[in-house]
Amino acid sequence: MSAATLSKLAVLVAWFGYATAATTALMAALTKKPKWLATAFWSAVVGVSAHVIGLLTIVLDNGRAPWGTLYEWVMSASLVIALAALVLIVRRQDFAVLTSVVFGVVVVLMMAGASQYQEPDALQPALQSTWLTFHVALAIVGSGLLLFGGIVSALYLVRHRWEDRCLASAIGESPSAPPPEGNPSAAEVFVDDEVVPLRDAADDLGVGGTGTATLVAPSVKVSTRGGTATDPRPSTGMTDKQVEFPRRGLGGRLPSSTSLDGLARKVFTFAFPIYTLAIFAGAVWGEQAWGRYWAWDPKETTSFVIWGLFAVYLHARATRGWKGTRAAWLGVIGAVTVVFNSFFVNLVIAGLHSYAGG
Repeated sequence: MSAATLSKLAVLVAWFGYATAATTALMAALTKKPKWLATAFWSAVVGVSAHVIGLLTIVLDNGRAPWGTLYEWVMSASLVIALAALVLIVRRQDFAVLTSVVFGVVVVLMMAGASQYQEPDALQPALQSTWLTFHVALAIVGSGLLLFGGIVSALYLVRHRWEDRCLASAIGESPSAPPPEGNPSAAEVFVDDEVVPLRDAADDLGVGGTGTATLVAPSVKVSTRGGTATDPRPSTGMTDKQVEFPRRGLGGRLPSSTSLDGLARKVFTFAFPIYTLAIFAGAVWGEQAWGRYWAWDPKETTSFVIWGLFAVYLHARATRGWKGTRAAWLGVIGAVTVVFNSFFVNLVIAGLHSYAGG
């Protein structure tokens, strides 16, 4: 068996491992049975192990890093996403749906990468540089993590809308529309003798939990005998409202929006410096290979746009208090741009980065 055949076989095993992890994680979310979550974890372990073997085979057979073609770039970035999922979320019951979605995305990415398969070959002399190795390795890790954070942000938007519907229903409005005189996202509830935001109450009650909570946010007109809530104490005369977080639909089985928002912020905060170093290393390599640090090549330009989007994301969160929906949309846009840069720019737009991953 040739090394190329062994690599493709290992990648195929990885694909089946991730597909099994996605399926069994979904079963864990639907049934809440630990055996399904354990199966998802071990399936992911098998997938990651086979994935590593597949890429290492390319390294040993060709004497270079596994990112000389678009196929190798996508397979390497997919491994980063799978590893992030394995480390951060796969063993948590409340993150079972997120685990299923992330591994589902990995499966789709690997299929897209497989459609661009080319036999591994030696790199041209201009690409045989230590700076190139740093540049592409950092770009793969950074891009994979940014894409992972984008998936989390997209699911945050799903959960956020679902929580708004729960609150709208709790205060007597149509579940499909928020109350006209207030922002349900800002509402607070009185739970266990403590005033907490509605979204934190979802954490307190647990995924799929229910609890009796008195709505206390002055920004929301409450259609009940107590009128507008201005005091968090139950003695205000307000009628207790049943705030429900049913395990129905995708939104009801996701972690609370507070948890998803926090996870996305941590991932983006970790990934951004890595992506920044990737651009820096690429500029140094560009000067060595082509005689200038920056050429506004299509891939360079799109990479700069990605860097700018996430710089704005982190700056806005740190200085303007951005969080929630606005931050999530920015994260999703950034992740979509990463995919655009990895596929469309490589395949359609001619430029100096004619090889995958550059």
